[in-house]
Amino acid sequence: TGNEGDAANHTSGVFTQTGETRIIELQVADDQLGIEVNIWFNRPDRISVAIISPSGEILQKIPEKLKGVVTLKFTLEGTIATLLYDYPEEVTGNGHISIGFTNVRGGIWQIVLVGEYIVNGRYDAWTYQKDFLRPGTKFLQPDPEVTLTIPSTSRTIIVTSYYNQDTGTVVPTSGRGFTRDGRVKPSVTTGGVNVLTTKSGGGTTIITGSSAATAVLTGAVALILQWGVVEGNKPALYPPKINTLLIS
Repeated sequence: TGNEGDAANHTSGVFTQTGETRIIELQVADDQLGIEVNIWFNRPDRISVAIISPSGEILQKIPEKLKGVVTLKFTLEGTIATLLYDYPEEVTGNGHISIGFTNVRGGIWQIVLVGEYIVNGRYDAWTYQKDFLRPGTKFLQPDPEVTLTIPSTSRTIIVTSYYNQDTGTVVPTSGRGFTRDGRVKPSVTTGGVNVLTTKSGGGTTIITGSSAATAVLTGAVALILQWGVVEGNKPALYPPKINTLLIS
């Protein structure tokens, strides 16, 4: 599920009725040269946006479009914002708004969401993974849920988060589910703290994180496949069956 659980790069909220507004506050570090925010919401909801810069300059509500890119410039900051309304998005059919900032000024940016037509109400917003964020760049009201990373949102694969196997505790950095559409991911959790493994050039090393947990789980799945397929105990083994065996 990745290592984005405590990265403060996801936020969410709920509209209760048409006409309401919600504000996403994004703090941008002074040395963050560019950033992008992607907002997702369920059909048939429609949302439009306005943007307020750190200096207080306001770009009034930009009318929603079925498809189209709008380029906006903030005079005081010199920041260029590129806005894409993606209704409906090609793969999911849901609503998607992409806002990209170049030459972005440090400070608190406010993205004002306007509920033009609300049935479901929930929205989620993500920005870059933490490796691409400068220290201090984050959402000010982060939501640690739904922070699992691609490809762990795939429908058929086996997905693991990671925990501290020595203390039995949750690791804050571990990406969390569920998926945005409510599917149960991850299906299992695996120890991923201070895992002993080999290193390039020979010898051993200690690693921590989602990749370590994934390697441990991969070894377990390989043993199940050996027992089932190679040794003939359960020749037809596919991810759903293996998932059930792991859980049980």
